[in-house]
Amino acid sequence: MTQYQLYDRVSTIDNYVATIKYIGHLPQWGSQVVAFGLEWDDANRGKNNGVLDGVQYFTPIVENSVSFVKSTNKNINHDRKSFIRVIREQYLDAIGYEAKGIKFGGKVVEELGWQQLNEYQSQLRNLTSLSLDHCFIYCMARGTEVDDVENVFAGLANLTNLDLSCNLFNNMDDIWQIVARLPNLKVLNINGNRFPLDVDNHEQKDHFIHYNLQVLKMASTLIPISKINTIVSQFPNLLELIISGNQYTNNDVNCLDVGDYRLATLDLSYNNLQCVPIKLPLYITTLNLSHCRINSIEKRVATNDITSLDIRYNQLKTWLDIDNLSESFTQLTNLRINHNPILNDLSIDDMTCQLIGRFECNNSDVHGENNHPNKLAVLNGSKLTPSEIMNGELYFISKVQLGQYEMHNRTRWEDLLKKYGKLDKELQVLPSLSQPKRWINLQLMVRQVKKQHMGNSELKTTMDTATQSINTPTDYTSLSTHKFLKTTSILKFKGLISRLFLSNLSILDFQIYYYINQDTNFAIKYEFDNWSSCLNDFALDEYQYIYIDVHQQ
Repeated sequence: MTQYQLYDRVSTIDNYVATIKYIGHLPQWGSQVVAFGLEWDDANRGKNNGVLDGVQYFTPIVENSVSFVKSTNKNINHDRKSFIRVIREQYLDAIGYEAKGIKFGGKVVEELGWQQLNEYQSQLRNLTSLSLDHCFIYCMARGTEVDDVENVFAGLANLTNLDLSCNLFNNMDDIWQIVARLPNLKVLNINGNRFPLDVDNHEQKDHFIHYNLQVLKMASTLIPISKINTIVSQFPNLLELIISGNQYTNNDVNCLDVGDYRLATLDLSYNNLQCVPIKLPLYITTLNLSHCRINSIEKRVATNDITSLDIRYNQLKTWLDIDNLSESFTQLTNLRINHNPILNDLSIDDMTCQLIGRFECNNSDVHGENNHPNKLAVLNGSKLTPSEIMNGELYFISKVQLGQYEMHNRTRWEDLLKKYGKLDKELQVLPSLSQPKRWINLQLMVRQVKKQHMGNSELKTTMDTATQSINTPTDYTSLSTHKFLKTTSILKFKGLISRLFLSNLSILDFQIYYYINQDTNFAIKYEFDNWSSCLNDFALDEYQYIYIDVHQQ
């Protein structure tokens, strides 16, 4: 009836791959037409769930990934190959064709025998990396090709990297027959192959242990987690495991069990995770959770050693999630977190400052000494500089104290305040920590300014909108250092300055303001323009510089 069987893999002439899940007749096409029910690897090509006119012919693993086509469909590429055949086509046959042009005198050499074999194996031994992706391979050998297996793998003895991605394998045993004959293999890529025979509990024929494999890529294979556990046990020295795009949920990943093997890198991207996995392999240091559906992060005791985390393109929407992340992953040196909703509307500079403030960075000494090299050093692909960290942290502190940024990580906040000597500001964010100081010392600086030179500065910017970075002034004269009650209103504050230092000058004839993050790239000017507010409403440090512009007529 057809050359194919259930679960065979087929490719179209434009390289789209599918698994045959149904072979038979459809009433719509008549008894003379053989129909294939195809589950596409690319679900976007599917049209239904295996149902036609109310009849369920089969159920796909991925929803709406099914199409029914006629077995005579001209778009199906019927060229299916073995691993041995592809090797011969790319290496052995090419040598043979060249050799047939060799002449001794007037006689063309037609058979080379051992000479050809030696040349063939010599060329294969030069291979350390072999890319055979999209080559329509579905098995190791078939028919008479079995006789070439020993010679082919003798030539591939030095192979360390094998790419078999996006082929037509449907049984894991066919992969292992190849891998078991490559003892020096370190990297294996079988991404984009599907193994429905294994999913249907067909037992693996040969169990073997491979001691040299270090990297195993099994993305978009839909292999169940229980099968992943069995596979990993065959490679005791595995360091990197890629199982992205396999429709895994958190329940699936929580069942991942790689024993005591020292797996260091785990890629779970493009899965259906809704939270950060609770149970992770013991020795993981690099974790990829990008392009999942993670929408919240619960705070938990930091027990992992993860230093590199990729959590881009998820659904994090609150700063509480970000702060919980910083408390749960305390060893991070490399973080990628952009393209989450909470960050999407921020400028790059604002996003960077928010994240620098929330995650402890490796420039932990204000004098530039790197005392904590195991802290965040690379953010969203860019290496952080000491000045960027310092300016970002100062800017973050000022924004939190003004109430413009939220902060939920108490430990990180206390460390920031202590680092920059701003312990008296805790109260504005964490009111339960200490009692406020009643008095504050302010350093008053004065200059004379011609009124016509004031320009638009008379249009005072409110505290909520004054966010433009400005160069701090340098042409002021020190007037006095004086202690003021923090509850002093701005109206009374100006009156005191006028009475004590400006000979009762009208409060309308001078302007007072200050700078946050003075002498940094993030210096921001704030004016005391709301006379009914009090000093405690502003982010003033002890011995803050207060600038007074006296208007000359």
